[in-house]
Amino acid sequence: YSLIRAELIVSVNDSHAGSVDPAVYKELAAFRLPARVTVIDDKAVISRLFNDSLARIDGLKIGDAIIKVDGKSIRSIIEERSRYINGSNRPAKIRSLAGTGLLTGGKDSIVHLEMERNGRTVHIPAHRYSNYSNDIMKHYRAWKILDANIGFIDMGMLEKQQVDSAFSDLRDTRAII
Repeated sequence: YSLIRAELIVSVNDSHAGSVDPAVYKELAAFRLPARVTVIDDKAVISRLFNDSLARIDGLKIGDAIIKVDGKSIRSIIEERSRYINGSNRPAKIRSLAGTGLLTGGKDSIVHLEMERNGRTVHIPAHRYSNYSNDIMKHYRAWKILDANIGFIDMGMLEKQQVDSAFSDLRDTRAII
């Protein structure tokens, strides 16, 4: 029922028409990688690790380009799952799929990834985790100090009540990006 309802809402083709239904996420991505991906040239490139320790268990690294998830190409996963994600165009749907974990998430806690790393194709089994937002995201900090004393703020993760703390922590950095 939830998947059919999501398809109906999405058929409007409007980024403002949507539904956040936990049943849809449970059906499509009950388990998710401890990483955020950005889609580039039909590859899901790891752009952020939500938990370094969990990512290290499987050797996931920023910059790894996931080509296939359990034998399915990223392009085919996008086509298959786009019907459940609102968005007025394909790029908006891809951003939503990547940002919500629906692109690399699934029903199983172990997944087989085919990736490009340093110009070579590698195949690895990787762990996916449930309770994604509660267990993993609570450890993610929206700001940090990078090399050369440069402050970094992830504006997509920064909460209103964290702004003063972030700027206080980054006050003496050379720049904030």
